[in-house]
Amino acid sequence: MTIKDFKEIWDQKREILSANPDKCAVKVKADSRLVDGFMSRVKAREFDIVVDQNKGMGGTDQGPGPVNTCWPRWRPAMRLPIVSTPMR
Repeated sequence: MTIKDFKEIWDQKREILSANPDKCAVKVKADSRLVDGFMSRVKAREFDIVVDQNKGMGGTDQGPGPVNTCWPRWRPAMRLPIVSTPMR
């Protein structure tokens, strides 16, 4: 899926939900537990996810950081410009 595809899908879903606000109720549950320093264990549906900062940021680098997991997906939907993307 490209960024363009994601944006188109996002825009279509937003139009559908805006036209039917009574059908927009969604329950989402995720549990997050801080384990040590910056490392958290997140349970979302049947997925167990480790989120941590890299060693340079004070973490233990046992999982992707919060920015690495969320930013790439949310940025196009929020129409935020790319200034630079040095994430590797």
